[in-house]
Amino acid sequence: MQKIITPTDNEFISSLEKGLRVLKTFSQNRRKMTISEVAEYSNMSKAASRRYLLTFNALGYINVEGRYFSLTAKILTFSAMYLNSDSLADVATPYLSDLTSMVHESSSISQLQGDDIIYIARVPTKKIMSINLQVGARLPAWITSMGRVQMAYLDQKQQNEMVDRVTFESKTAKTIKTSIALKEELKKVKSQGYALVDQEIEEGVISIAVPIFNRNNKVIAGLNIAGSPSVYNKKKLVKEILPALNNTAELIRSSNLSS
Repeated sequence: MQKIITPTDNEFISSLEKGLRVLKTFSQNRRKMTISEVAEYSNMSKAASRRYLLTFNALGYINVEGRYFSLTAKILTFSAMYLNSDSLADVATPYLSDLTSMVHESSSISQLQGDDIIYIARVPTKKIMSINLQVGARLPAWITSMGRVQMAYLDQKQQNEMVDRVTFESKTAKTIKTSIALKEELKKVKSQGYALVDQEIEEGVISIAVPIFNRNNKVIAGLNIAGSPSVYNKKKLVKEILPALNNTAELIRSSNLSS
């Protein structure tokens, strides 16, 4: 069995972790930054941040314009490599297209990565969220329907540790505010087999998600449909959208997914 190392292990390469931390400071809201800003958001010294930025510039992953640094398109090669090697995204995308055509709403698949979900497949219709959701986009798992439907099936220790790390930053008046409330919601999600998030992450957005299981009955992803509360309330989502979601999740499960 392959050894799993931790940040305190002698085999852990801290310089690699710091370099990735620098790349992760860039986002939709921070597309161009100075060395000082990168140092602040990465929690590193200016000298260290400068070295990493200049190294990534030499490798072609970061562009420099005067005082400002920004990511280049070369960074997308990592996404391309992942998508080309991931059977789930390949298998699921045609089913997502059929689902979106059927319900006329955007559909997505994501997987847990740390405390976030990362979008691995998406078929949009109209844009209803101000957040730019594309393949590769990340969102905090605890506040999303796809995140909750995957958290609900974690073993209890793993789930508790994940909930304990949540800062409960309120996005709207409806956002869950305590760990007790979140744990109760996760119990409900697992019991009913789906997650509903009604305007918790953003006003004007309601979503429903179901788990995608593999043939070993392990949850490997979440599948959701997002819509507008002016069109769907919770009851209507469950009645009209949930059956189509469950059917699509089962089709994906049946497509030779073993891990």
